[in-house]
Amino acid sequence: MRLLIVGNGVAGITLAKELSGEFDVTIVDRENIPYYSKPMLSHYIAGFIDKKALFPYSFEWYEKKGIRLKLGVEAKVIDRARKRLITSGGELNYDILVLATGAKAKEAVVEGKEYIKVLRTFEDAESIKDALEHEGRIIILGGG
Repeated sequence: MRLLIVGNGVAGITLAKELSGEFDVTIVDRENIPYYSKPMLSHYIAGFIDKKALFPYSFEWYEKKGIRLKLGVEAKVIDRARKRLITSGGELNYDILVLATGAKAKEAVVEGKEYIKVLRTFEDAESIKDALEHEGRIIILGGG
């Protein structure tokens, strides 16, 4: 059976790890990089860990587990009748579809919004690290 997982975050990767021996697993994710630890992004920004520590699973690991990755691909339309997912990179058929897309940070609607950075992705972390190197200080809002 074909298991198609949309989202390569902690829920998606955990499901893929658990079921890769029983199902033909494909993961679709809009980011161009394999799974990374989102809770550790703040530690990476602070310099407590290096970039490599964020990425526990290499492309070789996915291959060994028989998990196909479709990275940099965005899910567009779910055709439930035909059991297919239409993506920015084509169509994928499935027997079971799991949406494990996670959450999205709420953007602030305030003056100076262009100076606000949200920490949700590895790309966000890189942007914040870069801002710290050039600006030298930040204010953190939220306890997430």
